[in-house]
Amino acid sequence: MSLTQINLGERSEDAKVRSIFAFMSEAPMLQELSVAHFRNLEDASFSFGKGIHLIGGANGMGKTNLLDSIYYLCLTRSHFRYGDAATVKHGEKWLRLVGHFVLGQKKERITLKLQPRKGKTVERNGSPYDSLADHIGLLTAVMISPADIELAIGGPEERRRFLDQTISQYDPAYLKALMAYNRLLKLRNALLKSTEHPLELDLTLLHTYDAQLEPPANYIHKARKAFVADLKADFELLYKAISGDREVAGVEYKSKLSERPYNELMLRYRDQDTVLRRTNAGPHRDELELLIDGQNLRRFASQGQLKTVVLALRLAQARVLKAHNNKVPILLLDDLFDRLDPSRVQHLIDLIADEGYAQIFVTDTHPERLKSLEVHDLTANYYLVEEGRVHNDQEA
Repeated sequence: MSLTQINLGERSEDAKVRSIFAFMSEAPMLQELSVAHFRNLEDASFSFGKGIHLIGGANGMGKTNLLDSIYYLCLTRSHFRYGDAATVKHGEKWLRLVGHFVLGQKKERITLKLQPRKGKTVERNGSPYDSLADHIGLLTAVMISPADIELAIGGPEERRRFLDQTISQYDPAYLKALMAYNRLLKLRNALLKSTEHPLELDLTLLHTYDAQLEPPANYIHKARKAFVADLKADFELLYKAISGDREVAGVEYKSKLSERPYNELMLRYRDQDTVLRRTNAGPHRDELELLIDGQNLRRFASQGQLKTVVLALRLAQARVLKAHNNKVPILLLDDLFDRLDPSRVQHLIDLIADEGYAQIFVTDTHPERLKSLEVHDLTANYYLVEEGRVHNDQEA
């Protein structure tokens, strides 16, 4: 079956249902973005409306940074793994991002300020949050970039990060449990490293840490298990649609906590922990296994298959976010043509057009390829980025 034979005729009943659901949902929409000292972007303000925003420009001009600034405002951190200090323009000591959003019938002004040596603050309508975690979930966003290939081929920590970033956007208690778990885990590991010989270890204190770790560990495990159960069907269907039904993709959640209770797990691994001087079991060792035709894709998948897996995973992530918090995410697609031929990109746009997004941002190195895309009923807006400056480019 060819790509063009899948869901390219009349819209499916599922697509109609998703569009109706999206209409009923809140869709955060960015109306205006102001940037100051954010990586290589020129200090400026940009206005955006509803629809698809197609952004062209050569590599290194600032396209990715523009999308990342939007993501940063929504989740208080970059989509990428470099630290906060790396987001400040070279030679400057601070950055400032301001986004004017509409959420439902309400306007929201989000201001993010960062001074690497003094910290980061986020304000909502002029009032600073007590904690950055309090902002997570207000504005949902999903970003897909070439760097996301690490989701497929990187270590388990990449996929745990995916789990954490997604669940935290709709479950504030999960984020609190995760922060508590990581803090206590750091203390437990410090204790394990505090003595030269296992017999000198303070077992009473170790038992205290284990007792304190158990509630957040159980909450994290339960939330991750439920999320993957929700993700699974959408991921499999989206992979099938994007790939042209060439093979079957799957996802499985692997956790030692699925095998035995936390307290038993800690007792089972105690000798190993004391010898190796680190905690060897718990949510921080979980794995999200990605499969193609029942096999771990890291062993044999082609570049095209890896890219398709990442696209399906991120779009499934967006569907889960919509289902859980009744908010349609802002969709950010960076360097969309990377590892995909034009026909598959068009098929992907066809698929996305049925998902009910209020705002989609797409970048590519070739503006003419963006202008050749059929965007259906979406309002198309074209931009060109040159040396960090963003221009309207409406001659399609």
